[in-house]
Amino acid sequence: MDHSIKAALRADVRKTRRSGSLAAASAQKRLARATARLIAGRPAVVAYAALPGEPNLDSALNAHMHDGGTVFLPVTRPNRPLTWGRAPGRMDLPPRGKWHIREPREELTTAQLAEHLLDLTQPASVDSKENRAGASETSGPERGALPQDRPHAPLVLVPGLRFGADGTRLGNGGGFYDRTFGPQGQAAALAHEVPLTGVCFSWEFGGRLAAEEWDLTVQSVLTEDGLRTAE
Repeated sequence: MDHSIKAALRADVRKTRRSGSLAAASAQKRLARATARLIAGRPAVVAYAALPGEPNLDSALNAHMHDGGTVFLPVTRPNRPLTWGRAPGRMDLPPRGKWHIREPREELTTAQLAEHLLDLTQPASVDSKENRAGASETSGPERGALPQDRPHAPLVLVPGLRFGADGTRLGNGGGFYDRTFGPQGQAAALAHEVPLTGVCFSWEFGGRLAAEEWDLTVQSVLTEDGLRTAE
């Protein structure tokens, strides 16, 4: 996709999100409830701390931690894959860094996070954990794991500005999730075992988005209307 087209799409979504409409406020509440249902009973959730206007999962994540679940949040460094830390019981973290993102204390590399998530996941094949977690491995089913098929497995919730019906993702342009979970990323094979689910509002899902060979594609998308499987 032409960079100018991507820039225009990003600007359009951000403008709508900043508008603070009543429809968006209602959708936000419904999305929080949908998130709580999806993550209930899972030992760990990899999520994100929403920026203003983004789909905000704080209430669902707070409840999950209150019930004994673990929430991992990303730590950003320019032009680097994401690293990770545990949310400290609640989502009231102070903004940090260049983008004023609420970030925890850095604890894990992506490779370490992937290993931990696989330890929490019932093995789906006889492949070694090293092969299943390796960034360069492409073995396993062509289609990634779906959350509805693995209700007790860890889950990765991926923010995006838009998601196509086929799971293609339009992010904020930093490339963090592509370098981390994309087909050329550090944990490219993780999606074969641990579901990767996009998060956006319903009006930001659908249609077709052009994707580069390194772009992350998810197998399902969560909106306020519930979970949708990528086509």
